[in-house]
Amino acid sequence: MYSYLQIGQRAVSSYHACLILAFVVGALLLARTPPEGFSSDKLHIQFSVIIPVFLLALFGAKFFSLVLDEGSWSFRNFLLWRGGYYYHGGLVGGVLGYVLYLRWTGSRIFDGLDWMSPFAALGEAIARVGCFLAGCCYGKTSGVLTAVVYPAHSPVWSKQVTSGLLDHSASASLPVHPAPLYTSFAMIALFLFLRILQ
Repeated sequence: MYSYLQIGQRAVSSYHACLILAFVVGALLLARTPPEGFSSDKLHIQFSVIIPVFLLALFGAKFFSLVLDEGSWSFRNFLLWRGGYYYHGGLVGGVLGYVLYLRWTGSRIFDGLDWMSPFAALGEAIARVGCFLAGCCYGKTSGVLTAVVYPAHSPVWSKQVTSGLLDHSASASLPVHPAPLYTSFAMIALFLFLRILQ
């Protein structure tokens, strides 16, 4: 588990690094894959929509985390560089940002969906690697070949100790399904499938 990546003198959250990487890769691939029949003014709208989508996705993910985990509603917990995100909230926030921005610019909402959907799947694949590295998301205990163990004091280790599955002296968790990696591979397959359709 690598919750943080050391970049120079600074430790950066693996999840945040993968989330930003997902948006950067998505934006660069969108720039290299202009849709057929889009005028230059529509291209401008489709690229500029990335900003509200990104910001509302982060806010939605943070908001869902506070609601579902019953966290404190203090200002500090809304700071984007602090932990605590839910993918489902990010999806709802991102879609809301997309719809609101395109309505505000007077564009048809469906104009860019076909164009953007493969890159959304790829972005999800990258972000879920961040979840795996952070150790915040995991599947059920399992003995299958693909199961992984997390070190002591990781979220899954703590949950297993609290539920009585592990002794507090255990140096690692019981093997669990790496659910974020399963999702990541599925999203890569979806990305390839959608690109072939494009």
